[in-house]
Amino acid sequence: MKKKLLTLLLGGMLICSCNNNDDLEGGDGSQHQGVKDAYLSLSIKLPSASKTRVGNKPAPGESGDGHEVGEASENEVKSLLVFGFPHNGVGTAFKKSIPRADLMDLNSDENEVRSYKTKAPFQVVAGKYHLYVMVNPTQKMKDFSETQGEDIFKDSKIEYDATNASYKTDNFDGFPMSSADEIIVTEITSANTKSNPAFFSTAVQRLFAKVVLEDLGENLGNTKALFAKEFKFTRYGIVNQRKDAYWFRRAGMSNTNAVIGAKDDKTNYIIDPIFDQKTSSYSEVVASGNYWHREETSAVASYWKEVQSSKNVEYCFENTMKKEAQLQGYTTGLVLEASFIPKDENTKGGSVTSGQTFFKYNDKYYAGKTDLEAVLPAVKKLKNVDDESDETQRNKLIGDYGNFGVKVFYKGHCYYHYWIRHANNGDPAVMGIMEFATVRNNVYKMTVNSVKQPGEPTPPVTPEHPDEETDVYLDVRVDVLPWIVRENSMDL
Repeated sequence: MKKKLLTLLLGGMLICSCNNNDDLEGGDGSQHQGVKDAYLSLSIKLPSASKTRVGNKPAPGESGDGHEVGEASENEVKSLLVFGFPHNGVGTAFKKSIPRADLMDLNSDENEVRSYKTKAPFQVVAGKYHLYVMVNPTQKMKDFSETQGEDIFKDSKIEYDATNASYKTDNFDGFPMSSADEIIVTEITSANTKSNPAFFSTAVQRLFAKVVLEDLGENLGNTKALFAKEFKFTRYGIVNQRKDAYWFRRAGMSNTNAVIGAKDDKTNYIIDPIFDQKTSSYSEVVASGNYWHREETSAVASYWKEVQSSKNVEYCFENTMKKEAQLQGYTTGLVLEASFIPKDENTKGGSVTSGQTFFKYNDKYYAGKTDLEAVLPAVKKLKNVDDESDETQRNKLIGDYGNFGVKVFYKGHCYYHYWIRHANNGDPAVMGIMEFATVRNNVYKMTVNSVKQPGEPTPPVTPEHPDEETDVYLDVRVDVLPWIVRENSMDL
């Protein structure tokens, strides 16, 4: 399968004149010591065509279930930022910012892979370098000084405030992308003349994962939720979104031995900044300090989005953990809110109307609390759910009903949780490596195949529970596209 990643080609060229001593230049072309006696030029290639392979489970490894180009805004190049750090610390580091105006388009056919190159090369000090490329860098990285060194630079993080939909310390301008390949030594020598440049090529990847919810229209319940007279999805949310991500992807078995640019080889992990902190023993301290949108209630406006009938799109940072730490308190998941009316033949006390609170006990629905009390007198001591205005207290009250085996559907709402799969190992009893995760430059296409039964009465998750569940309410098909596609099919 042809790899659809953004590809960057860097070429360095040596000039004959060595008396250009502007080595103290700062800003977007900074190099703080040494003489600039070489040129570096850059070209960038973007995919504009793809083949997609779909299926009932996301495939492991780098390719997933195929590839897709994505939206124009996801591929737009507004600026580039190149950092060069001397190999073994011997030499001169440099930073170069390249605006879109300084790139020329090499393609005339819109169906071809898009190619751009610098209109003119820029000067650097000849030597051996580790090169890093950023596309659409944030202001924080534009302000980063190469004099801080490679070790600090390569662990740079991008931060996102999901509550305010903005970066904490940066202005977002274009989809951020970065080098994806392993760091190698690139040498520019006097043999690399203007007509015989040295070349460096690397792939770049978007720093975000993309979640796409498809086919959630109002007619879904007529064909896929056979237990209901009426059924429709109303809102959705993405739970457990990571607050930050490394600018440069890495893989390994832990943060300490991770290698920048290493691939997902089906036996290792993509590593996020708090990978080592997530263990099989759930930690509230780890979760509360590093995630947005955790155990959400239906009242949190920034969390919930109204369902669109055709396509619903969200972006989030990669979130990975060891297989034994794939817990509901850590894993990124999808929460779907639905409203439904049970069939009349399964309901006691008359028909349920839209927006009405009702109960389920021993596989029967009850239109009112009085009807339920007739078969379960123990609930007489409990307050009527409709009389509790505080949502936290109402959820607690719903839990009290649950102690008697009763499900309360407040105003007809129920909630489905689906933990996003990156790679399905095909065994629901065994957790697989990278099975539940979100990874940069992957698009997780979520399609509801069927709704088997009503969801839970309240949205909060059980954080210490593992992601593999024996009771499956939602059948989800996930397509995970570079964008690498991973398909999730949901049976609810």
